[in-house]
Amino acid sequence: METTQPVHGVAAWQQLLKKKALPIPNPTKAALLEATTENNTLPPLAAIIRHCPLTAFHIFHQANKNREITYDIRVKSLEHAMAMLGVDAIKMFINSVSSFDPLTDDLQANCLIKEVSNSLHAAHQAQYWFKQKTRKTSEEVFWSALFFNVTRWALALQIPKQMQLIQQCGGKHVQAIERQVLGCTISTLQLALDDYWSLPCISHHAWEQFRATKPSSWIAMSRFGRQKPEHGYTQASERAERRFQDKKEQDPQFRLLLGTPAAFIFWANALAQCSRFSWFSMNSSRLSGLMAALLNKGWDKTTQTIHQEAVNLSHKLTYGYGPAPAVGLVNSDVLYHEPKLMKTQKKPSPAAPSQTTEAKPTTPLVKPIPAPATPHSIAEKQGDITHFEQIVENLKDHPERYPTLASLIDILTEAIIEGLAYERLIIALTNKERTRLKSYRCYPKTEKVQFEIILATAPFFNDLLKKQQTIWVKGKEQPDIWAKIPGPFKKAVGHDHFMLQTLTMPRKAIGMLYVDMPYSNSLFKVADFRYLQALGNACRITLLSMAQSKKRG
Repeated sequence: METTQPVHGVAAWQQLLKKKALPIPNPTKAALLEATTENNTLPPLAAIIRHCPLTAFHIFHQANKNREITYDIRVKSLEHAMAMLGVDAIKMFINSVSSFDPLTDDLQANCLIKEVSNSLHAAHQAQYWFKQKTRKTSEEVFWSALFFNVTRWALALQIPKQMQLIQQCGGKHVQAIERQVLGCTISTLQLALDDYWSLPCISHHAWEQFRATKPSSWIAMSRFGRQKPEHGYTQASERAERRFQDKKEQDPQFRLLLGTPAAFIFWANALAQCSRFSWFSMNSSRLSGLMAALLNKGWDKTTQTIHQEAVNLSHKLTYGYGPAPAVGLVNSDVLYHEPKLMKTQKKPSPAAPSQTTEAKPTTPLVKPIPAPATPHSIAEKQGDITHFEQIVENLKDHPERYPTLASLIDILTEAIIEGLAYERLIIALTNKERTRLKSYRCYPKTEKVQFEIILATAPFFNDLLKKQQTIWVKGKEQPDIWAKIPGPFKKAVGHDHFMLQTLTMPRKAIGMLYVDMPYSNSLFKVADFRYLQALGNACRITLLSMAQSKKRG
């Protein structure tokens, strides 16, 4: 397989992953070609595709592509997707799609197969436990869980070594490692590609519920599940249950999430990811506790059933997928999914070093995340601060120069793009009734960011627009703020580090400025925040003058 030159940032990865299609295993392609020659109907093809996630990915993508649809009406059944395409289109796809040998020693193929197999494990666990809870078999749950981490499939194919580093060095600092290696987080990239791939997935509302849930709620739930016996209650389990019930009362988003299929999809993918390292770790135990609490069953029995389901899937794996998820149950010491990368071995020196010779430090697998080397802001390094300050002075001292909102928007664009040198600016304005916030202008013009937020359903933005203020959003480093930002807005901008500046007249909102650095993935500094704040304060004076002129007129 071809190697990929390293790229950085959401936009660059988005373009690359759109260009390079995922291949399917050779055994799958051979079986499909044989089925098309023997039979001209869909059922034989569906029986093969159902066991091959990579082929199913293409079928769903092709069925939903070029259709003006929303999440709610995406095709979420394999048979439905195949029927929409038709036999002839599927035959053309089978003949044209690239394939690879899943049993090869090629690093790219191995990493791709491991990521897909991990997602397949999550899909089977999610479907099984959802059926245990509801007594219903949901195909939507299966496919949504399967494609939950589809971005990892594409990245594993393009940059296998970097994905191994992310996998090994993640943990608490996984997002920092992702930003260092990729220039963005994988979740941000997945969000940016969601409309293009158009696969069955979790709704954005469920994502908001998940992000709004407090970590303490999950902890209380897991403790109750781990302490509950198979039959009856103990004093400790009763205390744990009371805490769990209290958390559900105090955290309404948590309570609502537990009643949706999304809870099983989140849980199953977390379990599959955790089991790649060890089935017997504390994290695995906590995840078993979550399911025990959700189904109100004993922890021991729940854990045994989780392991048994992994064994059942291991017997069903076909078309070169693997390794089997149950391998880690046989030997808990085997890190079966991600072998440690070999460190570069130094050539032995002919003579032993003397005591005065300093040993050279070994190169770490991942370079440490550098601390900010200088307090200089983006604007101070790249922009024209003198020009920016002149614009601010004009807004404060000569507001009559900008009598209309259009003239004000033009000068704000000049101040931000030329003066501060920020890479992207989005100007959003409210409607006359002040019930909606809609994107109005985007710079650069090649960017086509569009969104329309109903303020009644977005209390964070509704409160934000009530007064003049500047907000600096740092993604999941600020979970409380990040969870409050509307999902459609986050999806539209596709970036998790940005600043917002509201525009207000006396007693009414005008709109909001959005600025970020999506191409270089540079992070704002305190000075950048103060520059934008100064621009907002100056803008308020101009808006006040504009309002007074309208009254006099």
